[in-house]
Amino acid sequence: MFDPDKKYKILACCGCGNGTCTILAMKLRNVTKRMGMKAVVEAAPASVGISQGAQYDIIVCNQNLVSNFKKAADQGSIVIGLKNIMSEAEIEEKMTGAL
Repeated sequence: MFDPDKKYKILACCGCGNGTCTILAMKLRNVTKRMGMKAVVEAAPASVGISQGAQYDIIVCNQNLVSNFKKAADQGSIVIGLKNIMSEAEIEEKMTGAL
């Protein structure tokens, strides 16, 4: 369960470029707001996110990118892989399950 007093730092990451991860970030903002989470959501392509992942509490990406964030996961980041990065229902389900 998430801590309602904590401000989470979340990274939206994709392998498709800045446009797709920006859309994912907008969807994450919608979901975190609905969930009552305090969050700062940033977007980055995987090439950038992989090197900076450990700086985030939560990393949300396409499921085929999850293994690229092993170092961040080993350092305590929660890595959430999505089948459909455009699905707010899937984002909310997996965020709820991970926290």
